[in-house]
Amino acid sequence: MRIYLDLDSRRFFSTIIRPAVRLEFKRRDNDIFQVQFLRDGVVQELPAGTVARVGLKATDDYAGEFLATDTLTKTGTGTAAIYSGEFNLNTSSLETLFVAEPESVTAMLELQWTSGTQVGSSLTLPVTLYNDVIRGDEGAPANLPLFYTAEIGRAHV
Repeated sequence: MRIYLDLDSRRFFSTIIRPAVRLEFKRRDNDIFQVQFLRDGVVQELPAGTVARVGLKATDDYAGEFLATDTLTKTGTGTAAIYSGEFNLNTSSLETLFVAEPESVTAMLELQWTSGTQVGSSLTLPVTLYNDVIRGDEGAPANLPLFYTAEIGRAHV
């Protein structure tokens, strides 16, 4: 899945011109997550050494555990720069939301990038995580590592 993030408004877009309203994922899948950063509708490469991370938490549970998270890797340069990661949606924290076997649960996604002492983050984007029907070969839910605390004094839990 590729989405776009406008660096000025901090809003996500599903295409270069269409704002994203909600993302949808499937429980227990591994989904590739790609983002391209935009300024004035043009793809931008972030400064060298920038670290970009994406995180997914249950709706309105800002201090809760991450349901999925990853550090993004850059490929390409200039207007071909793409930042990619993989969401493991078979995690123990996500599993607890599905104990009662609902059809879906809601979550929120945020992207953060750090370049030197500069920290930027997106607005949160609503996400729907759908329950799965075919089960059995995806393995036991994984425990996510603790997320990080930025060294500039801004904690992210």
